[in-house]
Amino acid sequence: MSKNSDSTAGQQRGRPFVKGRSGNPRGRRVGSKNTVTLRHEIWEIVQRTGSTTPIEFLLATMNDARRPIATRLRAAELAAPLLHPQCAPTTAAPQIDPPPPPRPMSNRERARQAALGESLEDIADRLAGLL
Repeated sequence: MSKNSDSTAGQQRGRPFVKGRSGNPRGRRVGSKNTVTLRHEIWEIVQRTGSTTPIEFLLATMNDARRPIATRLRAAELAAPLLHPQCAPTTAAPQIDPPPPPRPMSNRERARQAALGESLEDIADRLAGLL
């Protein structure tokens, strides 16, 4: 025999029940409804409102002032994704390449600028004055 089987042979597994006591000592909560009652209530709402789709049922439950507020809020939570679907994911924005850096001036362009008597700084100052 193995060492483990010897040590656990006399122990009971799980939670033992006490003799003469129910497995659920607290019992059912006060005011809780059984499944048949809930089905009848749902059927009454469906017939009263004439709803045939799940969204109509949820909206009718949400708007029924006789229902507990927790039930109405739960119906609103369940109906929200059906009424306000999330936007479909969009594709990534296209990548826009930055403008190329200005090319260096050739000797001919420098000579032309010198002949005109204006440097790049003079042109920039003139443009800045216009703005």
